[in-house]
Amino acid sequence: MYKPHIVAVTESWCNNDIFDSELSIPGYVLFRKDRPLDNKGGGVLLYVSDSLTAVEWSPKTQFPEQIWCKLNVNGNNDLLVGVCYNSRNDNLFPNNDALIQELIREVSTQHILLMGDFNYGGINWHSFQASEASSQQFLDCLEDCFLTQHVTEPTREDSVLDLVITDEPGMIDSVNVYGQFSTSDYNVLYWTTNVVTTNERSTKTLRDFNKADIISIKKELRSTVWDFDTDMDVNDLWTTFSNKIEELILKHVPVRKLRSGKHKKALWMTNKAIRAVERKHKIFCRYRDITHPAYIKASAAAKNEDFEEQEQVGCQKIFLF
Repeated sequence: MYKPHIVAVTESWCNNDIFDSELSIPGYVLFRKDRPLDNKGGGVLLYVSDSLTAVEWSPKTQFPEQIWCKLNVNGNNDLLVGVCYNSRNDNLFPNNDALIQELIREVSTQHILLMGDFNYGGINWHSFQASEASSQQFLDCLEDCFLTQHVTEPTREDSVLDLVITDEPGMIDSVNVYGQFSTSDYNVLYWTTNVVTTNERSTKTLRDFNKADIISIKKELRSTVWDFDTDMDVNDLWTTFSNKIEELILKHVPVRKLRSGKHKKALWMTNKAIRAVERKHKIFCRYRDITHPAYIKASAAAKNEDFEEQEQVGCQKIFLF
């Protein structure tokens, strides 16, 4: 299965009722931006390998659904990595077209990787012509800022809606389209980018409770004389008990070191599910047709595996870097 350094998700459908702990993936730092209005849908997520030591970064442009982080590359320079979702709901976001162009102009002076669902149809990325006025204005903005857009294959039906934008043409070798993601009608994008990053592998110290001396802990607890004052309240009693437990843990539970950067599979995915998704992607790359019987069969098999947890979160589109 793929082990991307960065995973970007659009239309996360997250809100204040969903905690970061429910979205976390071992080995990754999570950055999120939920839809800022009391309306269902939208939102973006950005997962970055904790080996890259990313920090959150915020542009001045108040585009509603975007999230960014900053990576140190080449020792002194910074790479800004962002994901955005450009909603076409004019009732909720009437200024999105102007704001997305303002955002692009702001970040174009820096070293950037911007990805997401821009929702601009009617653009021919080979001839750089658009059939719609808003799409042409967006295309002109990219050209005026000397930015490169790397996706040329359809990402939803016959449209190229999901884009990968950089300030250097040679940053990305190619973008692979791997068919639809789970129940979404959008395709998965996967690519590699050519940058030199500062890789820091930190070592975490954890208590190995599997090797704890439980017998000694029980023995000391049985022999402990709890000298509680009658005037102590519940909090004081709990603190006394908790301190004793902490003392026993330090004494009888050994320490083990855990290096960061070792990526585990997503908690909701079984090995069988991973193999099913890999098979679906391979079949799509072979036929390039989501209506082909082999792809339909493989897609159904992948959906029947352990994606229930992921679908409850509402992730609909994913970009892998």
